[in-house]
Amino acid sequence: MAYADDCNLAAVFSSLGIMPNLPDESIQGVPLTSPGAERRRNIRRDEDELFAMAKTTVLTSRDHHLREQDLPPAKVSEPSKAEVIAQMEFARELDARQAQSPTVRQTLIGMRPKHSRKSLEELQPISVSQLTLRTRHKGKFLLCRVVHKIGKPVGINIAVEDPNGDATRLVLFHFPSALDATISNLEALFPPGAFLAIREPTYKRAYENGFYMVRIPTPSDVVFLDQQSELVKSVTWKYNVAGPQRPNTLAEWKNLGNEHFKRKEWLCAAIAYTEGLKSEPRNHLLLLNRAAAYLELHWNNSAAHDADAVIAMNLDDPALKRKAVYRATKAYYAAGKYVKVTQLSKLLPGDSDIKTLSTKTSHRLRERNQGVFDWWSLYAQSRVAAARPDVASYQGPVEVRLSPGGESFSTRGLFTTRAIKQGDLLFVAKPIASYYPEDKPPHPTSELEVFLTYNFLTDALGNRSSFALADRVVNRVWDDANTARTLDSMNAGSRFPPKTDYPSAFVPPSPLTDPRKPAIDIDIDRIEGMCTMNAFRLEDAASHAFFGDVMVVRATKTMRAGEEVTLNYFNDIPSYEERTAFMERKWGAPCDCVLCKADRADSPGGRLDRAEVVQHLPTDESGIVGVQHRVAELKVSYRDTPERRLCGLKPELCKAYGKLGLLYQSTAIATNSKFFHTKSAEAFMDALEALGVGIQDRSVSGRITTVTTPPECPVDVLRPIPFPRISVPLMMLMSGVFTALGQETRSLHWMQSAMWVEGQWVGTLVGENNGMYFMDKYNL
Repeated sequence: MAYADDCNLAAVFSSLGIMPNLPDESIQGVPLTSPGAERRRNIRRDEDELFAMAKTTVLTSRDHHLREQDLPPAKVSEPSKAEVIAQMEFARELDARQAQSPTVRQTLIGMRPKHSRKSLEELQPISVSQLTLRTRHKGKFLLCRVVHKIGKPVGINIAVEDPNGDATRLVLFHFPSALDATISNLEALFPPGAFLAIREPTYKRAYENGFYMVRIPTPSDVVFLDQQSELVKSVTWKYNVAGPQRPNTLAEWKNLGNEHFKRKEWLCAAIAYTEGLKSEPRNHLLLLNRAAAYLELHWNNSAAHDADAVIAMNLDDPALKRKAVYRATKAYYAAGKYVKVTQLSKLLPGDSDIKTLSTKTSHRLRERNQGVFDWWSLYAQSRVAAARPDVASYQGPVEVRLSPGGESFSTRGLFTTRAIKQGDLLFVAKPIASYYPEDKPPHPTSELEVFLTYNFLTDALGNRSSFALADRVVNRVWDDANTARTLDSMNAGSRFPPKTDYPSAFVPPSPLTDPRKPAIDIDIDRIEGMCTMNAFRLEDAASHAFFGDVMVVRATKTMRAGEEVTLNYFNDIPSYEERTAFMERKWGAPCDCVLCKADRADSPGGRLDRAEVVQHLPTDESGIVGVQHRVAELKVSYRDTPERRLCGLKPELCKAYGKLGLLYQSTAIATNSKFFHTKSAEAFMDALEALGVGIQDRSVSGRITTVTTPPECPVDVLRPIPFPRISVPLMMLMSGVFTALGQETRSLHWMQSAMWVEGQWVGTLVGENNGMYFMDKYNL
């Protein structure tokens, strides 16, 4: 699972504390003096103000939640139905007034919510008047019906009443497609008069307005009931409330579904088609239409089931047969069931769209079974916004198994199954879910949204992605119980240990019986934990490459069979204190890598002094002497310990040398000085060596040392190269220095080193497109 954006060369330099020379234009290519730039500055100023307000609100909500945890359950005076409706009216009017203004949304996550695993038949009814504040009502369910229109800050706000006529608010989170749905769409899902049952409800008080509410973090705890259900008919309702106007015929349901489909209200469309199918379960038009709606919702299992049902009817109409085969083929392709795609494509071998999917399937099977990828195509697909390349996952010579001496699922690791060479492809993985900023649909009236979260699991603020990624995972497991089992087998630290072995046993999937009822009871606590502990920003990826949201991991060294595969947690080189705080906050345990062991062997004072030095490095040419002094201070701060000798890394020293090299380079350019160009080359090489890179030829003039493996690389690239996103740009800087000195051969050799490391790390530098890829990625 991932949320993302790209990493570029400027970001890499920034991680070193280095600011590259950039043109006097904004990143969008608009001059800083243009009206567009002025508008963006105003937006940024507004955003800063709104962010400050949202931060205050969300942190106050955090404090309120923490105080509530220390208070006992209590009975409260429930507001009247009229008061609840007035609260909803006020909220809707406020939303309407703010519709033309920037959107501000904030919420809390990581509160460790519980979810119900019991059916309604196993639960006893509870009324609104019996609800107790700060309590999860185990063994109970709340029967209610919607009595007013919907509101939606983040969760869906629904005014309901129980059979006694007592009213309250429901606040429902993570319901499929609800985060960015329109109010009219949500009101079609929860119309006045609709009957609901809430399994084991939790009663709370909202800080921001003091309203009481039933907070429903897990959407599977909501059960939609038909007016004719025995549960609804078995109770007497105090008030008569007109239910939603429902179509009376199959044709009317079909037409309603088509109207929703045209408005891209996919879930509402699927519900309408499902209602029509209740009177005629084998109606091929409704099955085909529902399959199309399920495809849009990415519920591929149920889409394939509906389309397969129509294929089995062996219809005479070729157009209908074609729709069924094509939709089934699309569903199986999206689900990665490529053998089924191959089988289905034989039914209509002459259809151009199906032939296209069949050809793609051949590529996917080669990728999945042989690990043969078109890297240039994969790279090209990744260069668009919110890139999700069309590619298969691949498992190479690795397996998940218990670590030596391990006795539980929590002590598993990734191990090689045979001897492998440096650069060998270990695996290619597509995420369970991913979210990009570009996934947010444009606001109809305002381009600005401030979306802020507070995560109790990490004690950290987050943005829309923090919440929306969990939404994506919920949508994925809604129709896919096997993915939910995979989540159960994952390890996310002591708070979220794996429940089952990995890989989890595959169970033939069943289709959804109702689009509003998921395939499994959804454990939103575990999903939020996975999205917190096992998800990361794509630009933070360290030991692996990303093409869009597709992860590629290669061996950085030769490995024996049975050796454990490990990854860096960091893309750059933060201080020991920052790394430790991150690990403790996210995993609840210290890191035992060679770098952290080496840093722990130093004195705490020395570590803090290093961090302070790096934070205050001079930034202009006049600071060369100052940086030289800082380099000297940093050198003596590292103790000569066995741990440091084994590690070989001195990250802070790398940053200082990198800064010094750039200052030398700036001076050389300003003064046309060969001396300072030479000094910059020496500083960049010192930075690489401080990063643990072995240099075979440090010469800056005269005879070039002959290197044969690989040919003409001054860097020992057969050793693991730590932090390739830093070392590759440093090698490119070396190449630039030698170009300025008129030493084209040395310049070429350093560029070849950069390309070699990039190729071993990313794996795209193969065939005739190697130089094209490298130049495109680094804007050369």
